[in-house]
Amino acid sequence: MPTTIAAPKKKSSPAVQEDFLPLEGTDHIEFYVGNAKQAAYFYRHAFGFSQLASVRAYIAGQEEHHRKVSFQDEFRLLLKRYEIEFDERYVWD
Repeated sequence: MPTTIAAPKKKSSPAVQEDFLPLEGTDHIEFYVGNAKQAAYFYRHAFGFSQLASVRAYIAGQEEHHRKVSFQDEFRLLLKRYEIEFDERYVWD
């Protein structure tokens, strides 16, 4: 009598599944929630919104910062730091 060996079932974990909502180039997302206090707490901690004061201070200091270091120089440094290849001809207007 022949024996058939079945392929093992694939286990899929949530971390491996394909993203059901891939967002690219999004600058605005609206959330509709039932419990605003709970949602506000979650978003503050899950997405780093609790750092709002430090972000505001960072933004407020940008004008003074860019008197010393140009945006272009800072951007080049960022690209080099993370080893992102770029061509100057295509980066600036």
